Amino acid sequence: ILLYPALSNFWNSKTQSHAIVNYESVLENIEPQDYSAIFEKAYTYNEKLYRTGNPLLNHNEIPGYYEALSISEDGMIGYLQIDRIGVELPVYHGTSEDVLGLGVGHLEGSSLPVGGEGTHSILSAHRGLPSSKLFTDLDRVEIGDVFRIIVLDQVLTYQVDFIKVIEPTDVSDLQI
Repeated sequence: ILLYPALSNFWNSKTQSHAIVNYESVLENIEPQDYSAIFEKAYTYNEKLYRTGNPLLNHNEIPGYYEALSISEDGMIGYLQIDRIGVELPVYHGTSEDVLGLGVGHLEGSSLPVGGEGTHSILSAHRGLPSSKLFTDLDRVEIGDVFRIIVLDQVLTYQVDFIKVIEPTDVSDLQI
């Protein structure tokens, strides 16, 4: 019983690594020139989302969320690397409990993670689960740390410039 958290975390880490390996193998079967069409759908979705005025509330008005950036049936849209805390996690569409049990969820109503002006992508994961590490050590991330989001053949590199806890009653910082 005492070993359950360690064994469960090990198993989930292997499952997450396997998802990333599967994602990379699917990419091998896609021609690089086909990436532009996939990215174009995501850019178009993000532009429409931005124009809704309040995307966190109005995202359902825009079709195509689950189809954008989908290259396989599992809903994985890329993966996240945070060196400071030693995580490499798959990123999936949505933030359902099923998704958050597997890895990182992309919040519907936020921009798809493809970069660009007028975008704000929000990723979410559990902390403190006994069965999986996920974002448990996120509090160790500091201003100046770098993290990466890998989508298709694109590596988006970000530097932490501030840290803030978002209260459920004030989502103003989550807006595009």
